[in-house]
Formats: sequence, C-alpha cells, structure tokens
Amino acid sequence: MLLSGTMGSGKSSVAHVLQDDYLFSTCSFGDLVRAEATARQLDSASRTVLQDLGQELLAVHGPAGWVARLVTGRAEPLVVDGVRHVSVQEALKQRLPGAVSVFLRVSPAVAAQRLRLRSGEVTQQRAHEVERGLYALERTADVVINTDHSSVSLVAARIANAAKRDITGPVTTLG
Repeated sequence: MLLSGTMGSGKSSVAHVLQDDYLFSTCSFGDLVRAEATARQLDSASRTVLQDLGQELLAVHGPAGWVARLVTGRAEPLVVDGVRHVSVQEALKQRLPGAVSVFLRVSPAVAAQRLRLRSGEVTQQRAHEVERGLYALERTADVVINTDHSSVSLVAARIANAAKRDITGPVTTLG
C-alpha cells in the first residue's frame, strides 16, 4: 500500500493503525528524511527544512534510488507512508509489483483544523512546492478515500480491504 495525501489527511495515523491492527510492515519517507536531517545537523522538526531536504535527496538519488533506500529489506505486506511524487509512486510500483496506491483526500478546512491541533503552522507548510504537487498523485491513485468524516480506524479498514482485492482499471473512490 502506497499512502499519499495532503498534510492533515491522516497518512501517518492510518499507517500506524495498519501496522498495529492489520500487521502491515510500515516505512516512511518522512522518517528517512528526518534521519538524514539529523545526520546533517539540520532542524529535523522544521517541516520546511524537511520538505526542501526531501526535494534535494530525490534530485540526487532519483526515484529508483530513493525507493531502494526506503524499501530494501522490508517485510510484506508493506505500507509506504508519505509518497509525495508521481515519479516515486511509479518507482515503488515497479519495485513492489501489485502495490496499491491510496490517496487520502481531505478538505482544506478539515486539514487546517487538524494541522492547528498538531503544530499551529498551516499556511507556509501547505504553500510549499511539494504540497502543491500532491494533487497529481490523486489523479494517478488506484484508490481515493475522503477522510473528512471518517475515523482513522475506518479509513485503515477500507485500505486493508482494498489490499485484499485486485485493484485494476479506473480509480475507486471510497467515501
């Protein structure tokens, strides 16, 4: 399962539930970038620093190299949290045949509310080039789930169910 979505859509929360309740192995591009930021003695708590560093690492390693760093040696079934680029999604699908891409959709109002509860910063982070490019992932996703009025547990259950089916053809939008 390849999780993407805008900030505040619930990606990491859903990944944790999939790991804890459905026994998926998980890995996160965000964790990889935070580790690199720490190694470089950068502010690993700053989303802007992390967004810029993630862009740099993708440019240096390319999508296939970036994916290899993340998924090598991981057990399946695997949830990849924080897919931010179509090129990375494509590299993941080549590396993990049968992977299902899931875009978590959230309205701007609900996302802003969730982000305020989490960090207090909203505008600057959401305006970053990485965030603006995420909607291309929604268009290429196998499954799109609106998370505005769904609990994290319900979204995780829908994703676990989608993982059991062979997803082919047009995008499936779940509630």
